[in-house]
Amino acid sequence: MGSNEETKAIVFTSAIPTVFSAGLDLSEVHNPQQQRLTLFWQSFQELWLILNSFPKPLVAAITGNSPAAGCILAMGCDYRVMARGPKGNSDARRQYRIGLNETKLGITAPAWTMPAYAYLLGSRQAERLLQLGETSVADEAQKLGLVDLVVEDEEKALEAAYQMVDRFLLIPQNSRWMSRDMMRREYLQMLASDEDRNYDTEFTTQMLASPEVQQNLNTYMERLKSRTRK
Repeated sequence: MGSNEETKAIVFTSAIPTVFSAGLDLSEVHNPQQQRLTLFWQSFQELWLILNSFPKPLVAAITGNSPAAGCILAMGCDYRVMARGPKGNSDARRQYRIGLNETKLGITAPAWTMPAYAYLLGSRQAERLLQLGETSVADEAQKLGLVDLVVEDEEKALEAAYQMVDRFLLIPQNSRWMSRDMMRREYLQMLASDEDRNYDTEFTTQMLASPEVQQNLNTYMERLKSRTRK
């Protein structure tokens, strides 16, 4: 898509009610097969590299909750507009949430996402939220800098996303992309070489396969199953 002249920009959104992206497929991480887990993590690394070096504008229309890797997907975009909640919702407690909450499962968020998280939120806030594994409601996420704009609902989020695409496309694209590329090179340093990527893969797959993490995942998966039964 990056080299396809017919593709001018990409808007990421979701057709699933109340969910932008729930993050990585935990069934790939729960009781993993080593070779498959390795390929799975390498694909995730590649996604981050593509997002942060993509030559066309990327805009996230966050139309639902966006924890963990869902937040990472949005962080890779040039602009993030988030719906406050479902259409017609007036309950502030039902606002959609976004953030890196991996630590609650005993998992460390990818080290290569942390410079971007710190850039958006500021180092102190990013460190606090990473340690606690806390997500933020839409309005708080905007105050922190994690999202750029909050609108009332999913429909308005898409409208605002397309409006932002139009603004990006008014700019000469070579200078726009070069500005983006220079700003984001730091985000790619930890995955710059095969050695870097292999080290990260080995570290992460060992962590994910550890007894502590697998026990936490067992508990979490059972809790999900019990909710489904209800």
